[in-house]
Amino acid sequence: MAKKQGLGRDINKSLEVMEDLMGPLSAFIDMPAKKGLISNKIDDKDLEKLLDETLVHAFELRGMVEKLKHAIQSAKAQDGSRFRSKDAAQKVVEDFLSEV
Repeated sequence: MAKKQGLGRDINKSLEVMEDLMGPLSAFIDMPAKKGLISNKIDDKDLEKLLDETLVHAFELRGMVEKLKHAIQSAKAQDGSRFRSKDAAQKVVEDFLSEV
């Protein structure tokens, strides 16, 4: 995955975690548990209901993570960082040294 420039290590690590989450979450959604319940003739309505609800929530979570990942990837870093330009960084260091 391409690193998001300008947003820092924490954002890039978060994007990596989101990317790592998407595979297992998709596998969980596509798991054949419901088919297994039917083929094994397990007739437990509470279990089926719980499985259905869990799969719906997993599907929603996958969508939310995708949406968040896309929003972060399209975000722009603020240009107002006091360390962004050489002159600004030098001024910060000079101010610090003058106080010491």
